[in-house]
Amino acid sequence: FSFPLFDDPKQIFYLLLGKQSDIALVEYRMPVLDFSFEYSQYFPIFGPLGASITGEIGLTIDLGFGYDTRGIREFIESGAKRPELLLDGIYLIDLDKSGNDVPELKFYGGISAAAEVSLVMVEAGVGGGIGVEVDFNLHDNDNDGRVRLDELIGNIYDEAVINNDPVFAPLAIFDISGEVYAELFAFLKIDLFFWQFEEEWQITPKITLVDFAIDFDRVPKLATRSDSGDLRLNMGPYAAARL
Repeated sequence: FSFPLFDDPKQIFYLLLGKQSDIALVEYRMPVLDFSFEYSQYFPIFGPLGASITGEIGLTIDLGFGYDTRGIREFIESGAKRPELLLDGIYLIDLDKSGNDVPELKFYGGISAAAEVSLVMVEAGVGGGIGVEVDFNLHDNDNDGRVRLDELIGNIYDEAVINNDPVFAPLAIFDISGEVYAELFAFLKIDLFFWQFEEEWQITPKITLVDFAIDFDRVPKLATRSDSGDLRLNMGPYAAARL
């Protein structure tokens, strides 16, 4: 947990002067979760010489949540008549602690084969494989580092209704990209019961065979309908809403 307002109290002064947007009140970053499954099969060939095939699939989840003053501000501006606006302060954090845009979900997998020499307490070998990595990075409509509920719902709606693609509409909350790669490696394992050593070295860096990206048609928001039913053009002081 962190409390950005307490870490930098001068933000309140900038907010009152109109020099800063909404202030983050509290943020929570989950520990990175990594789920994976690996299967390996060894095939003896002759004596200590054999071959192994290994497959792996996994998923990494890196999420953070926060609440800022946007919902409170909108609630006050409505004359305290619309409490549902308080939800507008909830957001998903799209940046890491260093300010870099990182994927919230990452799917990975691959299959490899290796030639091995297996002795009583030592295993060594060389091999190669093909792998895939797919990044699911939350699409931040206004690039403020905070992905809000209305942005998530809006992206799903645009893809399902305007782009007429209800099947893949939930994926429109992400920018999706990935690569298929090959690599060569060597490994060494030593097991002396009271001391163990295991290491793998890359003979070659990852060699990208193909990379790809799934582009969703992002519908521009050129105007916004106000509560009174008027169509307000997103220009001038409202230019930030023109996504």
